[in-house]
Amino acid sequence: MRRIVAAKEATPAQVALAWVQAQGAVAIPGTRHRSRLDENAAAVDLVLTADHLTALRRAVIETGVAGERDTEAGLARMHA
Repeated sequence: MRRIVAAKEATPAQVALAWVQAQGAVAIPGTRHRSRLDENAAAVDLVLTADHLTALRRAVIETGVAGERDTEAGLARMHA
């Protein structure tokens, strides 16, 4: 991830959002700050190569994804 971030001169969040987009999904990130909204929106223009996508896929497989999507309090607010 760090190599891709550096190569693309992007933030980790932008690379993550571009990766989600490359999977055919649409991410809707939440933020409280206008600067983060603009930063996240710029991910739409970030093009990841097949090599980037392979490296990211490999990293996800190797490190695994663990943990809850949100805290219990956050989940409770979503279902209230």
